[in-house]
Amino acid sequence: MVLLIPKPSTPFIDAKGFVNNEWRRWLENVNEIPNQISIVENAVSNTAPRLYLAADGDAVSFGGTFGVAPSRVVYRAASLPALSAGEVYDIKPINVTATGFDCYAKIKVAGGILDETTGAGSFDAGLGYWTAQKPVTDDAYNQVYSFDFDCELNLTLVTGDAISGYTGEYEGFFDVYVYTSSVWVKITTISVNYQDTTIGYPPSIYAYGGYLEPITITQAIGMVAGAEFGVKAISGAVTAFNEVTYETRTIGSSVSLGTTTIKSTTTGN
Repeated sequence: MVLLIPKPSTPFIDAKGFVNNEWRRWLENVNEIPNQISIVENAVSNTAPRLYLAADGDAVSFGGTFGVAPSRVVYRAASLPALSAGEVYDIKPINVTATGFDCYAKIKVAGGILDETTGAGSFDAGLGYWTAQKPVTDDAYNQVYSFDFDCELNLTLVTGDAISGYTGEYEGFFDVYVYTSSVWVKITTISVNYQDTTIGYPPSIYAYGGYLEPITITQAIGMVAGAEFGVKAISGAVTAFNEVTYETRTIGSSVSLGTTTIKSTTTGN
């Protein structure tokens, strides 16, 4: 005998933006197969991700295969022990496949803060922009990198007159790149603006020395044989890439965590 469970006729989302209770009860009684080659079934309910208990170093099996590696595997913070002052969690799945993953779960004691600087960069004719190399493999502990470069800005607006003086407004746009996962990736576009008051008519170009822009970069950068940071002029010009500065943190010690709750998404892509 096959039991058919009819879908509710009410709207999926209620007036408050939540899943309707009738749909929620129906979903909790239905399983989905993430893809055509998966033999692992997941509850469709958005309140029921697959959960696994694992300690540091454990090899975790999904109990079958998803066909492809899951799109996300994350840990449940509520199951972790409290941190003492200066401690941080370092928990992540490694070697994730369609059938399982290895658990890396540690509490690390933060060490000191180190100042890092690339030194002056140079123009890469092949790339068409200025580049600079990281001094160490470690990335910024807070993901903040300060780009320092000299540039030329274009005159965009002039106000005033020969009697009272002129005010010139200058602007330039510059793309910031990092080399990550074997490719150059554009992180953001910087708008640099400057206003200058002169007695005579302002020049068409303003030379801006030592422009400093802190930029948050979440991508893992690491270190390669060449450069890792880049600046490219979109309007205006870069005349020198002075440096990129950032801070790294040394690790004093680490302690392996015991059993931790790991959550996997229900999709295999």
